[in-house]
Amino acid sequence: MVGTLVWPLALGFLAMLGVITGNGKSDGAADAADASTFGEVASSVHHDVEHATSMLQNDVSKVETHIAELQRAHDTRFADLHKDLAGIVWELSKLRADMARWQALAQLGARGSSRSNVGGAAAAAGASPKNLPGPQELPDSARLPAPDPGGSPAVGQAAGGGRAWRDS
Repeated sequence: MVGTLVWPLALGFLAMLGVITGNGKSDGAADAADASTFGEVASSVHHDVEHATSMLQNDVSKVETHIAELQRAHDTRFADLHKDLAGIVWELSKLRADMARWQALAQLGARGSSRSNVGGAAAAAGASPKNLPGPQELPDSARLPAPDPGGSPAVGQAAGGGRAWRDS
């Protein structure tokens, strides 16, 4: 342990003595050689830095190109998903409207059967059928389309919600 502490201190002390006495000074030829070596090292380092920079720029441009391709693919998939979701929402809204129409028709059918029972009870009680309200006519918007006996795709699209969003 003493050697690890004393040895560096002794070397530092010898170097300091050499600087103070002037023995550590070198002649002009050695300084010129050191300067030329320093210039060579500086140019080598400059060349290495330029080479590393150009390699790094090439790698960054490749990564940017790859990211752009991935973004384009992501945007395409997102647009397709958006179209699919829009089609599902469209189909659900049409199904909801159809269910409301069917429910209205079922309620009208239930009212019609109860009216016939009321008419029979009223006739039995002595009332005339002219005083009873008649069946109500449905508006065109509440009517279901007539089924096509041939089963053409046009009816399937009209009744089932169409596939126009997929064809485009």
